[in-house]
Amino acid sequence: MNSISQMPLVETLFAAAQERFSFHMPGNRHGQSFPGWLRDNLWSLDTTELAQTGDIQNPTGKVRQAMDLAASFFGAGHTRFVTTGTTTSLLTALATACPYGSELILPRRVHQTLLHGTALLNLTPIWAEIREGEQVEQALLRTLKANPQARALFVTSPGYDGRTVCLTELVQLADRCGTIIIVDEAHGSHFAAAPDLLPPSALAQGADLVAMSAHKTLPALTPASYLHIGHKALATGKIKADKLGQMLKVFQTSSPSFVIAATLDYARWWLEHHGRQAVENLLALIAALDRGLPPAIKRIQLPGSDPLRLTYDYSRTGLSRPQVNAIFDAGRVDPELVDLTRIILIPALDTTQDETKALASVLQTVASTAPGAVPVQIDPAAIAEEALFDQAPPSAVPCSAVLFGDLKKTAIPLHEANGRIAAEAIVPYPPGIALIWPGEIITADRIRAIKRFLAADITVYGVRDPDSSSVVVLE
Repeated sequence: MNSISQMPLVETLFAAAQERFSFHMPGNRHGQSFPGWLRDNLWSLDTTELAQTGDIQNPTGKVRQAMDLAASFFGAGHTRFVTTGTTTSLLTALATACPYGSELILPRRVHQTLLHGTALLNLTPIWAEIREGEQVEQALLRTLKANPQARALFVTSPGYDGRTVCLTELVQLADRCGTIIIVDEAHGSHFAAAPDLLPPSALAQGADLVAMSAHKTLPALTPASYLHIGHKALATGKIKADKLGQMLKVFQTSSPSFVIAATLDYARWWLEHHGRQAVENLLALIAALDRGLPPAIKRIQLPGSDPLRLTYDYSRTGLSRPQVNAIFDAGRVDPELVDLTRIILIPALDTTQDETKALASVLQTVASTAPGAVPVQIDPAAIAEEALFDQAPPSAVPCSAVLFGDLKKTAIPLHEANGRIAAEAIVPYPPGIALIWPGEIITADRIRAIKRFLAADITVYGVRDPDSSSVVVLE
């Protein structure tokens, strides 16, 4: 007897996978991107370290061969398979590059993993705050010139919306300073498939340590990740493979998944043999989508951004976020993210024409449901809120002391938090970028932004009870 109704998580996951059109991670499209011979036998690959299987933590033989093939394809000097996610890869990269208590240059707009890594390693963050009219690479260059003693510099490229960072000048300056460049390329593992059609990868631009989330855009299981050392960094001894392996043992489980590792091996093979054709096909489908886009919806694609990432501005429709979400749900199309003004979609590389037709139909419905012509207006509140993600509020207590110290904490209503010191990160999710780090002062403008996010039904980690909007602060 099937008792699936007594397994609520299993039940809901089966329901979520039925007759839906996936435009979100993971890039395996509910397993549809795996060939039958792999999909039907995947779970038989779940095993432990045996003489014939090898050891993912201490790679030799076939395990090492698979990692070396990945390094060769992606353009790395050394590659490790990480089966517990790019969170683990980034923590490992930070610990490999940064001695305990050292300095790290980074922009504010980074994944919450960075705040955890900074706290664990007691790093001093040096903020590369973006000035008006600047690109993030200009802010990073300016900050590195002013702080050449920093042990590492952190870059996210591409970002959640596909925007990339040009690394050429940063790499040149970092080499002169002896600074290690770490790149969170979680959303760019597919770039190597078609270098002439897609932005250059971080490894191709000379980055030292690069983390890729294979599961975000490739046919791999969640949370499969590649962690690479660049050729030059390995050859010069700037990064040592043994040190990286030592730090990986600190952060990765001692029982890494052979099933997930096998999909990392498969994803590399598939990308190497079928990736370019898939990119060409997907670009053609996206071009057709662009041609049929209703006037009320605008595609945002900045120069140098990933042409496969779909970011739409729906603010001209006059619809709210819940209304847009409801239309997508009714059309059985699942986007990656709908925020206050944008829809972000991550099409898998092997997305089909039927799937893009379903997306086009939903976008037409969004436009046709709009309450008449809505004048295009600049929303000062939205602009101000977006800018907050690039600016650091005043910091009163080190992040490490708040997370790991024995400081007294208390929960208070959000509206009473102005001027108080945050005891937890406050993070709208997705994409998981912290608006306030632990130890920073909660300001009135950030309280207003949090209230707007909550009103739009956006999850905000660190808000304990969304109904009463309580946050935890230091006493």
